[in-house]
Amino acid sequence: MNYKKQFLSIHLEGEQWNPFIIQHNQQSRFIILTVGMMYYKGKLGFTTKTPDSDFYFDSEAIARALRANVGDYYDPQFEELDDLDDANQKFYDYMKKVDNKVLGAVAGKNAQKQAVKDILDTALAYVNKLARNDKENSAEIVTGAKFQLVKTRSGGGKKALKVKKGKGTGKLDLFAIAVKIDAKYVRATYYFQYSTDDKKTWQDVGVGSHSSRQTANNMQIGVKTYFRVRSNSVKGGLTPWQYSEAVYPE
Repeated sequence: MNYKKQFLSIHLEGEQWNPFIIQHNQQSRFIILTVGMMYYKGKLGFTTKTPDSDFYFDSEAIARALRANVGDYYDPQFEELDDLDDANQKFYDYMKKVDNKVLGAVAGKNAQKQAVKDILDTALAYVNKLARNDKENSAEIVTGAKFQLVKTRSGGGKKALKVKKGKGTGKLDLFAIAVKIDAKYVRATYYFQYSTDDKKTWQDVGVGSHSSRQTANNMQIGVKTYFRVRSNSVKGGLTPWQYSEAVYPE
């Protein structure tokens, strides 16, 4: 088979998506959208080798942000927040002792710096869990807690939507990922729609059905067309729309 590969971008309503590869088969003329849901996680952005004053400032900023709970994202509260405040204060006190050349202060300061770092690592895990569970707001959750952003992928590499030329003029076969809960397929209703005006308005492709496959009939030949799909299940609830790149029916 002769494949042409080009990297494009895909958009998910309310979420971040990774670029994906379109594989174009010259014989069957189908398009496979290989995607993984993108969200943000955090990283600390500094280490125990960071200068003491900068380390203290950044750690204090994280503690203040978690306590302020802007956006109500950090609920329940980080369990070790009080410990972080105490550890920061002790580290600051050791910094002063070092400045005053108190005997043994350097060793005490270094040990306390590591103690602060250990709590910060736990705080980072707490924030990343919140971000993973709320992908739509993951960037705000991470930056609001004063951590640095890192893009990551959830469920990477799965085929979220496949659009294949159907049997006949103006026909396209659409395929969605079947819904799985706890690694088991569950009964779901799938809703497909298309747009021919750059996603300003959407029309249904058939009616919602329990099949993850649908056929779009009587599509306008040569007209730029977008597709999207979402599913609804008792256990999984209603998923966000998943959008395709533009296709041109033949």
